[in-house]
Amino acid sequence: MGKIVNAHVHFGLPWGPSPHLDVSYTPETLLRDMDRDGVDMSIILPFIFNYDMEWHARCAREHPDRLIAYAMFNPWRHPAIKDDIRRWRDWGIRGIKLRASNEAFNLNSFDLLTDCFETCQELNMILMVHTGDDVNSAPLQVEEVLRYFPKLTVSIAHAGFRNVADDAIRVAQRNKNVILDQTAASSQQLRDALAAIEPERIIWGSDSPYMDERVELEKIRVGVEDPKIREMILGENVLNILGIK
Repeated sequence: MGKIVNAHVHFGLPWGPSPHLDVSYTPETLLRDMDRDGVDMSIILPFIFNYDMEWHARCAREHPDRLIAYAMFNPWRHPAIKDDIRRWRDWGIRGIKLRASNEAFNLNSFDLLTDCFETCQELNMILMVHTGDDVNSAPLQVEEVLRYFPKLTVSIAHAGFRNVADDAIRVAQRNKNVILDQTAASSQQLRDALAAIEPERIIWGSDSPYMDERVELEKIRVGVEDPKIREMILGENVLNILGIK
């Protein structure tokens, strides 16, 4: 059995408006849940509006066999984003997440995000983008970004999240560097993705602590009949994408 890697976990101490005021996920509570659920490693994403990247990266470095850190940030507040991303990379950050709906930008706002796209492509860092019913962060905007940054690897979080799931699948069919992250996605989305693209480009996450990791694990265990493909989706794929042995 290969490693089980949760590719989508929110992490940190709460700060900001509802619904995030009373949510906390620290190394102690996350590792406790991972041990309970049989999860070997987790990719941690900062809670919205709590972007203490130094603390975030340090938590991952203190647990290198269990935690992998991605950064998240407000691009309006980072005029020197190339330097910031390089510094985060030096701290051990392995990817960048953009959540446009919370920070008042569009994913295809090239005047704001070109430096981010360029640096992720240059450093071979995965770019995760939130998708769902948000008109400012849609799968078709991912495809527009890839026209200008064709070597950028993009993980479409929630794989379109029902409303634009078909768009996410079509974008993944046309662009081999697009990953479909099935976090909080429906069973039908998972079946459609498996029928449309290579299983190597499908990954699993739980959206913890908002979603129950045990429930999200069970969706993959029940929804993917082939044990080899199930093992790939539950961990092998994301480790290969990140170049982690």
